[in-house]
Amino acid sequence: MPGDQNIEPRRSRLVSLPDEAAPDLLKPCNSLIVSRVRYRHSAAYFWTRLIDEVVQMFPDYSRIELTSITSESIDPMRLDPQLELENDIQDLLDKDLEQVISQTITELEMFGSPPPVQIRVMETSLECYSSQLPPDSVDAETMTYLIAWLLKWGRVPHDSWNRDELDSQFVARDPDRGVAYHIAFNITCRHLSEGLYRRTVDLRTSVTAVT
Repeated sequence: MPGDQNIEPRRSRLVSLPDEAAPDLLKPCNSLIVSRVRYRHSAAYFWTRLIDEVVQMFPDYSRIELTSITSESIDPMRLDPQLELENDIQDLLDKDLEQVISQTITELEMFGSPPPVQIRVMETSLECYSSQLPPDSVDAETMTYLIAWLLKWGRVPHDSWNRDELDSQFVARDPDRGVAYHIAFNITCRHLSEGLYRRTVDLRTSVTAVT
């Protein structure tokens, strides 16, 4: 399959109820095909895993809503964290190290760790689940990388990625498990203050068997 991308995904439960003791019996997604390209990375695992867990726990759900607050914009560099890291390192070589360290410490003191991602699961207009995604799996900063893949798979033009609101959809197929994910999404981005934005991803999904 052309364009294979191989990154080992993080594997942990994303949605859970208080005092839940049921074993995790979900078979993970090892690869995902979108527009004839096979993906093996954290974004492919995360989005399928999230949908699988919601389907398992709330079979009558109608949509999934994820909200995060961040100062980060989303651009195509988010699709390749390694390349982004290399560019950041190159930028550091042209700056005074002592000044960079001081600025980093100041930002950490002002903003602290990245905030969590809020999740709501809706059944029509009824909220059937509300919580935070586990911060060791995803936080507001890493969420921007995961959203970037939704935008790529939905073929949203790069110059529209940070619009106040956008919609798209796509179909992703898991050939190993014989299922297809039909994913429609709406993303809103609202300015709060001092460069902070609230970004909300509204997912409407269905999962069907394929041969």
